[in-house]
Amino acid sequence: MKTKKAKHKNNSITNYFQEPLIDLGKILDFSMDLICSCDEEGKFVWVNKASERILGYQLEELIGKKYNDLICHEDVSNPINEDFDFSNGSHVPIFEKKFIHKNGNIIYLQWSAVWDDVKNYAIV
Repeated sequence: MKTKKAKHKNNSITNYFQEPLIDLGKILDFSMDLICSCDEEGKFVWVNKASERILGYQLEELIGKKYNDLICHEDVSNPINEDFDFSNGSHVPIFEKKFIHKNGNIIYLQWSAVWDDVKNYAIV
């Protein structure tokens, strides 16, 4: 009898945490905003589905790619195109970058970033 109760309790705990995680996944998947994480080198570690619509790349194409490789560098004197060190601070206010869509169009994106010293990545 104790085994059944323990299994039921474990299932309840699993469901308690699983359902909010599923809901969070849906929020991230259906967000109109690009949400991603980048490591200290500026490489994409994770991106949500909005990246496909906004940047034109499949998720698999972005993972491991440096965000800087997608930035338009035609006018390097413009501060909008300066490289950004994600690991430089714990929170970065909104900044703007010119990106090149996979189809070649230039798009302007406003970003903000929060660096996590424990996991060594930024949520952007």
